[in-house]
Amino acid sequence: MRIMGIDYGSRRIGIAISDPWGAMAHPLDVVNVSQDGSHLARIKDIAREYSIEKMVVGLPYNMDGSIGETGDRAIAIGHFIHNNLCR
Repeated sequence: MRIMGIDYGSRRIGIAISDPWGAMAHPLDVVNVSQDGSHLARIKDIAREYSIEKMVVGLPYNMDGSIGETGDRAIAIGHFIHNNLCR
């Protein structure tokens, strides 16, 4: 099973994929965030190209262990990906 890892940022999104067995992940691409949302189409294209079966989104924490604004955005993009790209 191939898994895609997503490291969400406000300007760039890091994409990693696992090997076909889901054992090791390797960096694949950096997608620039665009105002028109084409970065989401690129993520979907990568998922199709590599037959991705599962996606995980990294969740950043603040130094005190709380989830801040960046973490909230990562959660929101995770929900969006789940509801729109994984169907």
